[in-house]
Amino acid sequence: MEHARKSYSINHVQSAFWGIFCSVVYFVAVTLVLRDYAAVEWEIYRIYFGRIDSYDVLAVTVFLAISGAIVPRHISTPSSLFAIITYIFIVIPAAVCLVAMDGATPANRYLTLLFMLIGFYIIASVSTCDLESADEGREPAPWLAPLLLILAVLLMIYLYLTFGSIMSFAGLDSLYEQRERGAASNFIEGYAQTYSQYVFSTGLFAFGLYKKNIAYIAVGLAGSVMNFAITAEKAGAIYPIFISFLFLALLSKRKILVSSNFLMISLAFLLIFSVYTRAELPASDFVSWYLGTRTILTPGVFITHYTDFFFDRGYTYFSHLRGLNFFITVPIQYVNDVRWPSLGLIVGEDFIGFPRLNANANFVASDGIASLGLIGILVVMMRVFDKVGQGVPKPLLLPLLLPIALTLTNGSALSVLTSTGGFFWIAMLAYAFRRRKTE
Repeated sequence: MEHARKSYSINHVQSAFWGIFCSVVYFVAVTLVLRDYAAVEWEIYRIYFGRIDSYDVLAVTVFLAISGAIVPRHISTPSSLFAIITYIFIVIPAAVCLVAMDGATPANRYLTLLFMLIGFYIIASVSTCDLESADEGREPAPWLAPLLLILAVLLMIYLYLTFGSIMSFAGLDSLYEQRERGAASNFIEGYAQTYSQYVFSTGLFAFGLYKKNIAYIAVGLAGSVMNFAITAEKAGAIYPIFISFLFLALLSKRKILVSSNFLMISLAFLLIFSVYTRAELPASDFVSWYLGTRTILTPGVFITHYTDFFFDRGYTYFSHLRGLNFFITVPIQYVNDVRWPSLGLIVGEDFIGFPRLNANANFVASDGIASLGLIGILVVMMRVFDKVGQGVPKPLLLPLLLPIALTLTNGSALSVLTSTGGFFWIAMLAYAFRRRKTE
């Protein structure tokens, strides 16, 4: 017993050490993306690199030592998936931006960093990471995949009839112009776009991989490409790629491929290579923008922007969230704002300084910082997906939920639940997956 306890203690220390080490490497890589690419090429969006002094180094050292030690080691459950995605795409980039994008703001960036750490500690502590648990037993109902196919095709037809005349593949310099042209003019168009892109196309693609069905894969990809041609949102371009990597990693059953350490080191090397070869390789320039800046760095940039803006303008106290606005009074400074409750537009126009720029931010910024300042960051998502997904094969379950986890890096938790498939997949996992009959 004593030997087993000692062995466990040593393994735990080693695991924590490697988690901290990989977090430091990834933090340095994201910092280099900010300093040597984003702050150089995209300063127009108030992305800049100030300085990292000795106090910043001390704060970051403590931050990484704690967060790197507690981040889940592997992706094996919905909660571990959400925790690792949050860490890689929100927590680390936010830490980089909070200390490196120092300005004249009176907002206390260190205090924001502290509450970020507390919030992530809660997320990590309630996540489960059990690689040895059986993932067999529940299979999707025979009608589920065909239903997704029918709905995906119907929405694609509707979107083509509505937006076909403005569809185009925007380059890096015309993304926001295309996004404005493809913006929904009513809630029907809005829900058609979001459900087509984030629910049916990605869901059908994940089912196609799991069932080895070429038709599902093709229609899922076609829906993603069509939505990218309409809205120019990165999900249409990269979500199928992420889903494919996760599916293959889970299918291989090699633990290292789904480990948070492996993901951080792999992304770190990819980011560094891309940033310093972008002048020679067009693909590197694309990766530097789409992955390095748009996907990884932007959530941290917006946390910094929202921290500064709402500290100065005043918090919303959740009055901007659809549904809650019926019960909560709008703060007086926002009452006559015609853009309300679109916080992204308010921040994009008033803080970043671009007309019609929608600086839509992740759940930490939009649900937390904007609503209650630092206290709101502690609001975390429940582990409902762990419960409803229990027994569903991991190579199907986790790729289905990956778009939800990724969308949280660029949207409010409530909007993810209502508009981008959260409640839909909770219902499907609860009622459309059945236990396999035993002989």
